Amino acid sequence: FLQSGKSDPYVRVTAGGHEGKESRVIKKTVNPEWDEWIDFEGDINDFISHPLHLKLFDADLLGEHQSLGELHVPLQLDEIKANGGKDFNEVLPTRGSIEFGVTWIHKKMHAVLHVARLRVHLHKAIGLRPSALDDPEVQVLVSAGGRTAHSKIVPCTPIPHARSELVADFRNDVFIEGELVTFTKHPELKLSVCEGPTELGTVHVDLSFFRKEHYYKKFSERLSSIGTIDFAVHFENEETE
Repeated sequence: FLQSGKSDPYVRVTAGGHEGKESRVIKKTVNPEWDEWIDFEGDINDFISHPLHLKLFDADLLGEHQSLGELHVPLQLDEIKANGGKDFNEVLPTRGSIEFGVTWIHKKMHAVLHVARLRVHLHKAIGLRPSALDDPEVQVLVSAGGRTAHSKIVPCTPIPHARSELVADFRNDVFIEGELVTFTKHPELKLSVCEGPTELGTVHVDLSFFRKEHYYKKFSERLSSIGTIDFAVHFENEETE
């Protein structure tokens, strides 16, 4: 459920309804610089009627590569021709942005068919979503009754046959002690999954139902960001009258 580190980005470009062409892979970065030309040749009407499609991938994953975002860019070829080309700086819907340029050469074959060569110049991308496979180390901060404790730090590892997902196996108890009145005044348990100082997701649990002297309950809760966390709460009231 975590994402950290860097990616191995590449771009698949599709234009005019033609089969997509791919850039080279830039290793271990979220700010790749391709400086690479990708050419298409076909009927100018196809380039006008089909938006330019750029889709970015992370080549780290086994099997199907992870998408880093995609764009559909309508092309005004008259504008591009008049200016000798056009540069784009587009924000990706996922994270980051990509810079590229478009130029084209128009060759009139006869009165009906107009052949054009469309050239896409991939410049660079900035701030892409990092890979989920850098195996970050995480811990859980547990807050209750106005006090906070933390778990041990454990590495995240890919789930077999689901390499786009990570799992962290803590398997340790976190103790918070205090007066019963403190937990009564603050009947909320907060768990924060953190990588170093960075909070990756939180979950809040209402503890007001703990009325017995001893209580144990298991939870499987969705984090505020992405993924889930499984845990159990064991409440013991050791106060005596």
